[in-house]
Amino acid sequence: MSDQLLFAVVPYMATALFVLACTARCMRWRRPDRSAGGLSRRDGRSLVVAATYSAFAVIVGLHLLAFAVPGDVLLWNQDMRRLLLLEGAGMGAGSVALAGFLAMQVRQLRNPDGWSADSPADIVAGTLVVVITMAGTAVAFTYRWASSWSAVTVVPYVHSLLQLHPSTTVVARLPFLVRLHLFGAFALLAIAPLSCTGGSVLLSVDRLLQWTLAPLSSVVRRAWDVIEARSAARVRAAYASLLRNDHEEN
Repeated sequence: MSDQLLFAVVPYMATALFVLACTARCMRWRRPDRSAGGLSRRDGRSLVVAATYSAFAVIVGLHLLAFAVPGDVLLWNQDMRRLLLLEGAGMGAGSVALAGFLAMQVRQLRNPDGWSADSPADIVAGTLVVVITMAGTAVAFTYRWASSWSAVTVVPYVHSLLQLHPSTTVVARLPFLVRLHLFGAFALLAIAPLSCTGGSVLLSVDRLLQWTLAPLSSVVRRAWDVIEARSAARVRAAYASLLRNDHEEN
């Protein structure tokens, strides 16, 4: 496949599939699937799972930081100690995430049911997570100072996607591991909402939004009731005054 197809067309296709899948699951959440939950339900209390998810959260946070404020990241990296701290955090989180996720898969294989209870989407998503994490960790160890050079290579490419003017010139020259990491991320974006773990995350976000917006909805409803009551009182008063004036004229 050409770089134009992989890195200029596939990202938008993955985003469209992500939106469609999220919309479909939101429509089904009026009747939540109690059987969903995947690994998070079976091993949710495990320390390994907690450490793995925490490591993934750190990785996501570092990526979002690099995409949001690349200039600040470059300024931070001008000090060698801070550069080592940032690179070490990424390498450590990637290693913990990869080791923890593989341990979770091994534990699942040892169960009597194995992967028989998982859907094809769960298996594909799990495979993509392993590939992406392995590629990202390999990049961090093989190509040093990724937080600096990615700010002038990968970040502009991502920004070009957000601006709807994808530029694949720089991406085509990146090492294979970096391109594998990027393409795997797009593929995971498309399949994640269909998996049990991704669905659980989306359901948690949906519940959080409902819990957050509920007080606002209540305040707006009460404010509207007050405005409606006062408006009705004023309308009644004006109507009574109008009738009184009509009687006086008669």
